[in-house]
Amino acid sequence: MTNEKINILFCLDHRFSLPVTVLIDSLIRNCQQKDSAETNYEMNIFLYSERKYLSKIQNYIKSHLMSKIQSALTDNKLSLNFHYCAMEDCSLFSKLANAVDSILAKVYKYLSFATLYRLLAIDDLSKKIDKVLFLDVDILCYGSIFELYNIDVRDSYAAVVEDSRESTDRFKQIFPEWSNKHYFNAGMLLVNLSLWHTDQITKRLVDFIVSEKPLNFADQDALNYILDDKHLIYLPKKYNALIKIDKIWDKVSNNEEFPVLIHYAGYRRNKPWKPNTDLKNKWNYLYQSYMEHIEPNHKYWWALKSSEKILWSPETEKDFKLMAIHSLKKFRIFTSVVCFVKYLYLKNINYRNRYKDLRISK
Repeated sequence: MTNEKINILFCLDHRFSLPVTVLIDSLIRNCQQKDSAETNYEMNIFLYSERKYLSKIQNYIKSHLMSKIQSALTDNKLSLNFHYCAMEDCSLFSKLANAVDSILAKVYKYLSFATLYRLLAIDDLSKKIDKVLFLDVDILCYGSIFELYNIDVRDSYAAVVEDSRESTDRFKQIFPEWSNKHYFNAGMLLVNLSLWHTDQITKRLVDFIVSEKPLNFADQDALNYILDDKHLIYLPKKYNALIKIDKIWDKVSNNEEFPVLIHYAGYRRNKPWKPNTDLKNKWNYLYQSYMEHIEPNHKYWWALKSSEKILWSPETEKDFKLMAIHSLKKFRIFTSVVCFVKYLYLKNINYRNRYKDLRISK
């Protein structure tokens, strides 16, 4: 009987407690079909967030996941260890936090400061362990990850999956001096932490991010600029099958191998845990079938307790407008009216605040 350790890293804030729980559940549930009964696996899950969010994330995972996976853990000879880590304890956190306004001003609006967490978390873990699999929380696992984790990265910084051809062309237009042949998506990174730490990769990345360089995708652009092809391993698309706006990239579903990691990349309005998700799309339907295991009442978000409305209830002015339209189409008149009233209320508040700021600036 052999024992193996699997180190997995997630970075998030409290709004993503639900999808990270769905992802962890899908990782565990898909161990049983692929892996040898002669091996015991110890899965170490590192969750990094700002200190003010850690207790909310921990409580959600404890209440929604742990009681539902005990039999799967036993059947798969799998032990699970959670490590909750505060971003503020990372050495370069203050440098990024002090420059956050200038950083976010040059990236796509739907990205937040949390997208930069992974750089700091990887740097922090590089002082403790040798290897880690980083996954974005908008991923669903549909196969065993152990073949992926066992890929030899000793001579590389990381193993990655190429993004779309359009992403490569876009990046070459912004940075003509960039010499790599491929632009990769940073939603899945199998990282050699030893070499990463030795070559001070995170420090180089942070210095690049706080510079005046244009970065549409924040740290993903920085990773592609700093890491050269000769220190990267490019993996099959099944390990990071990108779904963008309800379309799976390069029709990977038609290949012989079904995706192991399905990545719902893109603007958050299209995320499959949202109440307005299109269930006619098989990838969204697949995600919600997993989500049902964590939140059996997720289709009826308005009936949940306020403490359970962690992510997929409307939050912003645009969210309420979208939900009002969606509910009206589904003939949920009461819900539509409530959401529309909240939309008007938030719109009025935002208008007042903008007008107030305008008066102050004058």
